[in-house]
Parts: sequence; C-alpha cells; structure tokens
Amino acid sequence: MIEKIKETVKKKFQADGVTWDQHILPVVRYAKLLARNNGADQEIVEIAALMHDIAVLDDDQNHHIAGAVEAENVLKKLGLSEEKIKKVKHCIESHRAGRKIKRESREADCVANADAMAHISRLPYLFYVTFRIKGMSFGEGMDWIAKKVQRDWEKLSPEAKEIIKEEYLVSQAILK
Repeated sequence: MIEKIKETVKKKFQADGVTWDQHILPVVRYAKLLARNNGADQEIVEIAALMHDIAVLDDDQNHHIAGAVEAENVLKKLGLSEEKIKKVKHCIESHRAGRKIKRESREADCVANADAMAHISRLPYLFYVTFRIKGMSFGEGMDWIAKKVQRDWEKLSPEAKEIIKEEYLVSQAILK
C-alpha cells in the first residue's frame, strides 16, 4: 500500500519537479524517525507524511482540509480501514503551524513536527515556494520566510529542535 501511495503523491508533484524530493521525502524521513522514537504508529505516520501536502498545489490556504478529503478518497480506493483513514486525516488536518487545529495523537505530533523540521532544514525549498510559487518580492519574501522559520521553530517539540538545531542556526545566519 505504501508504494501505491508514494506513486500517487509523486505523480501529483511531478509537474513542479521540486516538492517531492525537497519537501515530501524529508518530511517522511523526519516523521518516521520521530515515530520510532515516540512509540507512534509508523504506518499512520508514514502515510500521513506522504500525503500531508497532497492538496497544496490546488488550494494552498486550505490544503490541510482539502488534503484530508483527497487522502480519504485515495485511501478508501486502496482499501485502508476507516479507523486508519480517520487517524491519517487527523494528522493532515492538524499539521499546519499557523492553524489552530489541536493535535490529538502522537502520530499528528510526529507529522506536524516533521513538516516544520523540513521547512527549516530545506531552506532552499522555502525560497522556491516564496519566490517561484507565491511570486513575492524580495523584501516581502525574505520577511515571510524569516517569520515562517521562526514560527515553525517555536512549535517544534524539544526532541525535534535537538535534531535540527544546527540547520536552524544556519537558517538564522542566512536570514538575518
């Protein structure tokens, strides 16, 4: 099932040629590490990490909501149980730093932390999103990136902060 989900998500991001390698895969890597360290359901975490941004190209502002619906449709077709789909959806719905959807599971914490960790550790990807996708001016974009990195850092668990502390310090040197 994981391989079919990977194929689906990779195909979704094929057109931009960047998001799969520079964001989705790092999120999956961090999420799996956090799941192992925190006793979370690794299957739920991996599926949710793969699918957390599945709707971002269609609806950036509400991709956490639209993505949960899209993930549900895909996962039903693949035969995942309703109970597992519900858990995956919660991870997707609650992964955004700027939204106030409370994370109610270890799995959701793993995915949300991993997403923020990938933003900080893959700073060039944030530059791509800011200037290429969002089309921001230089000043506006640099301000947006600095605030996003800080917001993501502040929401990280102590464990996640320890894992990417060096990357955070590098990002601060670049963004000052």
